[in-house]
Amino acid sequence: MVARSRPALALSLALLAPLARAQPAPDPVEQWIRHGAELRRAGQDDEALVEFRRAWEAGHGARALAQMAMAEQALGRWADADAHVREALASNDPWIARNRAQLQAAAAVVDQHIGRLEVRGTPAGATVTVDGRVVGALPLPEALRVIAGTVTVAVRADGYVESSRSVAVPARTVVRETIELSPAPVAAPPPVAAPAPARVSAEAPAPAASTVAPPPTSDAPAPGGTQRVLGWTAVGLGGASLVGGLVAQLVYASHISNFNADPTCRIYEGMVTGNAGCAAEYDSAGTAQTLAWAGFAVGGALALTGVVLVLTAPSSSGRRAAWTCAPTLGGIGCAGRF
Repeated sequence: MVARSRPALALSLALLAPLARAQPAPDPVEQWIRHGAELRRAGQDDEALVEFRRAWEAGHGARALAQMAMAEQALGRWADADAHVREALASNDPWIARNRAQLQAAAAVVDQHIGRLEVRGTPAGATVTVDGRVVGALPLPEALRVIAGTVTVAVRADGYVESSRSVAVPARTVVRETIELSPAPVAAPPPVAAPAPARVSAEAPAPAASTVAPPPTSDAPAPGGTQRVLGWTAVGLGGASLVGGLVAQLVYASHISNFNADPTCRIYEGMVTGNAGCAAEYDSAGTAQTLAWAGFAVGGALALTGVVLVLTAPSSSGRRAAWTCAPTLGGIGCAGRF
């Protein structure tokens, strides 16, 4: 009886062998996600994030993306967590639908660490970077979601002077920043080389140059006339510069008044805090103060130079102007000769 059952047992094993080999191989994406979940339960969020990222890169599934977002939230990577959880919630994946409430709660926690920055400006097409990372080109289609705090915004474009500034972005708040680039100065063309003098043959001597004295003219400029014109021109330019400096000083006082009138504007440890207008008022005040100092300095120098040129220009008799001062009964008297 036992001997007759052995062929039947062998036949049964032979029939079952193809069925065993036909079983599907385990899904590596599922294995990575399960392993990542085990690591998260063990408190190893860095290692779990590596597993979830491998699963997402292999299949780009919404489940792997959501697991990445929750691991990034646990690690405090708010910008990555914000982008990934919002993208996962936009999916119609069945797993996302079953766990939507948990993912929305995670998104609410992440949103408490995110602010929005709206960058405006010119020229169109200029590259915008935030903390060294390129985020787009002007005009940006929507406000940027950034980690709450102080970020560095830079705008650059070919042919323009790059502009960079620090912007404070509170959590769950929209901050607007306008950056308008100035055209870069145009470089002066290189000087044109003078033509080389023509060679003179040694066999044929060069003709002697004849010097003809110009005939005397009666309309020759009066002595000192050019110097006086230059002097009065310098005096006029100096006066204009002084007026410009005074106007710039008034503009500086206006910006400082606006800055002090806004209770949110403060200067803390060398940095301007408050709304976006505070930094603009402070920067404009600094520019106006610099222009005022430059106007006063240049205007004073030009005016003084002009007065000296006018006073020292020779008169029609060929004599230069001179000043003589002597004590008198009422003090000191001065007389000028032109």
